Amino acid sequence: MKYCKSCVFPAIAATPLTFDENGVCSGCRVNEQKKVIDWEKRSGLFNDLVEEYRTSDYYDCVLPVSGGKDSYFAAHIAKEFNLKALMVTYHGNNYLPEGERNLYKMKDKFNFDHIIYRPSTETLIKLNKLGFYITGDMNWHCHAGIFTYPMQIAVKYHIPLVFWGDHGFTEQGGMYSHNDFFDYDAKYNGESDEITPAKIKVEHESTVKEIALDIYKKLNLKGFSRCDFILKDNKFYFLEVNTNPGLTKKSILPQQANAANISLKNLFRSLID
Repeated sequence: MKYCKSCVFPAIAATPLTFDENGVCSGCRVNEQKKVIDWEKRSGLFNDLVEEYRTSDYYDCVLPVSGGKDSYFAAHIAKEFNLKALMVTYHGNNYLPEGERNLYKMKDKFNFDHIIYRPSTETLIKLNKLGFYITGDMNWHCHAGIFTYPMQIAVKYHIPLVFWGDHGFTEQGGMYSHNDFFDYDAKYNGESDEITPAKIKVEHESTVKEIALDIYKKLNLKGFSRCDFILKDNKFYFLEVNTNPGLTKKSILPQQANAANISLKNLFRSLID
């Protein structure tokens, strides 16, 4: 087992890591950006954003919360900027008494309205079994619920601003830079350039295919999967393997099949056969 020389986070964990030549993980390297960020400027950018959506007599933003430290800090910032937030929670019935107490205290602590969606116990049992069977993670419905339900509420009540908390893959894994700004339009509405297949050298393509196939075999995977890499200085850095990739026409796997002249019909048939 390899550990980061700085934070001792293990190489094998839910959050993918890479290590530099000094044995320091990508999470620690990205964390160093905080020391040089102009936080006053960031505060100004945030203020400009919320002012664009501020209303006089309605919710200014949706605030997804679980009751943990990130939720409380996000709610604190919303209060500090005098936002009228609608807190939204997907309740997966996996709270300890202390955690649930912290969740319910938020509406009184911050004086925000709070919508909590609690699927029935029978439904949760089915979702737990299905998640474990399909993805190996019985908690998969929670991962999906905490991201989808707040967006459904935002759309239903016509609230254009959703105020998320900490991104764990940035904080712990360094997958993204603190200088990057997530944009839903860029990701989901086709306002970013997504190139499939990647424009890389032939020798790089051959190398990464060999690495991906080796990972597939060593993990004893079956069916479809997708390995994600970053190419930097002619070297591939493995990020993660997605064992349940998206299969819509805009998803990467079908785009890869299309680039290889394989129709979705034949792609799915190959899995059945």
